[in-house]
Amino acid sequence: MLTNSAGSATREIDIAVFFNILKRKKLTILGCALLSLCAAGIYLFLTVPLYKADTTVFVDTRQENVLDGSSVLTELTGDSAVIAGQVEIIRSRHLADKVARRYHLYGDPEFIGGDAASVKEKTVFGNRRRTSLKKAEETVSGRLKTFSKAETPAVPPDPKTRSLVLDRFAESLYVRRFGLTQAIEISFVSRDPEKAKILADAVAHEYLNEQLEAKLDATERATAWLDEKLDYLRADLKAKEDAIIRFKQENNLFSAGGSTQTEQQVARLNEQLILAKVETAEKRAKYRQVSELAKTGRAHSFSGALASDVISLLRDQETEITREISDLSQRYGEAHPKLKNARAQFAGVTAQINAEVRRIVAGAKSEYRIAESRERSLAENLDHLKQSFDQTGRSAVRLRQLEREAEAARDSFNVIADRFRQTDRSEKVQQSDARVISKAEVPLTPYAPNKNVVLLLALAFGLVSGVLLACVREFLITGFMTAEAVEKETGFPVIVSLEDMPLAVLQKTSYEASLFKYILKKPFSSIAEAVRKIRVAIDAPDAQVIFPKIVMFVSSLPDEGKTSLTLACAASAANAGAKVLVIDADFRNPNVTENLTGRGVVSQGLGELLSGQCDLEAVINYEVIENVDFIGVSAVPKSPSDILKNGVLDKALERLKERYDLILIDTPPLHLVADGPVIAESVEKIVFVTLWEKTPRSVVVGAIKALERNTHKIVGIALNRVNLRKESSYGSYHTYNAKKYSKNYYQN
Repeated sequence: MLTNSAGSATREIDIAVFFNILKRKKLTILGCALLSLCAAGIYLFLTVPLYKADTTVFVDTRQENVLDGSSVLTELTGDSAVIAGQVEIIRSRHLADKVARRYHLYGDPEFIGGDAASVKEKTVFGNRRRTSLKKAEETVSGRLKTFSKAETPAVPPDPKTRSLVLDRFAESLYVRRFGLTQAIEISFVSRDPEKAKILADAVAHEYLNEQLEAKLDATERATAWLDEKLDYLRADLKAKEDAIIRFKQENNLFSAGGSTQTEQQVARLNEQLILAKVETAEKRAKYRQVSELAKTGRAHSFSGALASDVISLLRDQETEITREISDLSQRYGEAHPKLKNARAQFAGVTAQINAEVRRIVAGAKSEYRIAESRERSLAENLDHLKQSFDQTGRSAVRLRQLEREAEAARDSFNVIADRFRQTDRSEKVQQSDARVISKAEVPLTPYAPNKNVVLLLALAFGLVSGVLLACVREFLITGFMTAEAVEKETGFPVIVSLEDMPLAVLQKTSYEASLFKYILKKPFSSIAEAVRKIRVAIDAPDAQVIFPKIVMFVSSLPDEGKTSLTLACAASAANAGAKVLVIDADFRNPNVTENLTGRGVVSQGLGELLSGQCDLEAVINYEVIENVDFIGVSAVPKSPSDILKNGVLDKALERLKERYDLILIDTPPLHLVADGPVIAESVEKIVFVTLWEKTPRSVVVGAIKALERNTHKIVGIALNRVNLRKESSYGSYHTYNAKKYSKNYYQN
C-alpha cells in the first residue's frame, strides 16, 4: 500500500509551486522587507550625510624644450600618459598639504576628529555652523584673490596629525578624466556642502597655481642656461673672427671671397677636362662599334650609317633591284639577259654602300683622334697649372675653412640669442597649462548616502531574504500540507480535513471547551459535517465487513486529536439516534475517561475487565451523554499489551456488538506504545488520525507500517487541525475555497 518512504520523499518544484510558496509566505516576505527598510531607515537617520561638489579643469599639455620656442609656448599633445600624470599631480599629498595649510584643515574637526568645540585653532569653516551661501561665496572669493600669497600656519602640524588629515583629505578627493578628452573633473566630498564647494575649487586653483609655479621655475632655469650658453658662444665667435683677420694679414689675402685667379683657372680646366673625357669616351665607343660592324659586313645596320642620306638612297635602290631580280627570275629564268643585267646593277649598288660605310668609319676614327688629342692638351694644361699652384692657393683654402668655422659659430650664437629673447619675454607673460572651465557649486542634495538607492537596495535585500526564508521554512516542513501529499506518501485516502477550532470558538457554545460538545450544540456546523464524513467512510461496506460496528481511532504521536475525533464521532452518531459505546484503551493517558467524567476517575475500567477482576456490566458507564455509553480506565495493568492478547477483549466486543450500533475505541499512539497493533486485530475498521503540518511524514509512514497485518482495515486518514486558508493555497482539492462556498451550507 505504501508508495514511498518518508525519508526519500521528494517534492516537485515548478513555477506554480514557487508562486504558491510566495503567496503562502507573503507575510514572512513582507515582514523581512519591512525589517530591512526599518534597518535602512535607522542607518539613514544615524548616518551623517555627505555632499559632493565638482570642479572641471581643461589641461593644455605641452612639451618643454628650451631650444624650441614653439614647443615651450604652443605645442599641444593629447597623450593619455600626460593627462594621467596630471591626475596624479592633483591627487598628490604635496598638493593636498598646500590646500590643508592654506585652509587650516589641520585644525578642522572633520579631518582630525573630535568635536568642533574642542578645537582651539580657528578654521575657515568655523565650528560646523551652516553659514549662508552668500557668506560662503564671499569667503571663497576673498581667499582665492590672495590664494598664491596665503600664509601657512606658523607651527607645522605633528607627523601623526598631518598623516591623518592628508589620508582623510585623499579619501574625500575624487579625480577622474572625462573619457579620452583633456578635461579632468575634481570632486570633493564633505559633511558641509559649502565646505565641499570651497575645497573643490581650492584644489583646482592650487593645481593651476602649482602649474604656473612649475612653468616659472622651468623658464627661470632655461633663461639661466641660455644666458650662460650665450656668453660662451659670444666669446667663441669673437675668437674665430679675430683668427680670420690675423690669417689674411699674414698671407696677404684680401681678394673677394679669398680665392686667386690660378685657383679659378684650375677649377675651369677641371670642368673642361671632365667634359673632354666624356666626349672622348663617346667617340671611342662609336669608332670601335663601327669598326667591328665593318669587319663583319654589317656596318650598314649601324645607326650612324643609317643616318647618311646616301646610304638611305642606295638602300632604297637595293630593295627595288631585289624585287626586280625576284620577278625576272620567276618570269624568264636564270640565263635571261635582263636578269643578268639586274644582278650587275645590284652588285654595283652594294659596292657603293660599302664604300660609303668605309667613309663613315674613317670619319668616326678621325673624330675619336681629335677628341683624344683635345683631352691630352687639357690634361697637360691642368698639370702645368697645378705645378704652378703655390702657397697662395693653400692659404686660400685655409682661409675658407676659418670663415666656415666662424659662420657656424655665428649661426649658433644667433639661434641661442633668439631663444633667449623668446624665453625672457615668455617669463613675463607666463600662464598655466590648464584652466577652470566649470567651477563648483554648492550641492543641494546629499551625495551619500543616496536615500533612494539605500531604500531600494534595502527593499530588494528584504524581499530576497524574505523569499529565501520562506523557501527554507517551506522545505523544512516535515509534515503533510495537502491531502494529495498524504495519499501519495501513504497510499491511503484522506477522508476528511478537519479545520483547527480555536479555543475561543469552542467556548462560545456555552459548553466546556471540547469538540464533541461543540458538535452536540452545533450539529449543522462545518466541523460536524466533517465528522459525518468520517462516519460515512466507516459505514462504507467492504468484502470483509458488510456492517462495520467496531472502529479503532489511532495516531502516530500523542496530542494529534484522535481522542477528540473519537468523542466527536460518538456525538455525531448519537445525534443521529445511534446507540454508541466509547472504549478508552489508552491506559497511560486516558483522555476519554477524563473528558466524559470530568474527573478522570471511574471505579472499574477496561484493565479490570481484561484481567478478570470484574464482569462486563461492571465497567460500562451508561448515558454519560444521550445515547453514548463508555468504558474507561481505572487502573493501569503491568503489561497492557499482554492482557490485550488473552482473548477477553474479543469476547467482550462480540457481546457488545449485539447491544450497540457503533463501538469506538480510543487507542494509544502507535509510535510510542505497542498496544495499538494488538487492538487492531480485534476491530473491523481503523481511522488513522494525523496532525496537519506538524507530524513528520516519516513518523506517519512508520506508524502505518506498524499496522502491517491490518492495513486493509484502514478506511482512510483524518487530517486534523488544518488551517483551511493555508491548505487551500497549496491547491488541495479537499479545501479549495472551502470558506467561500461553505457559508450557505454550514451553521455559523
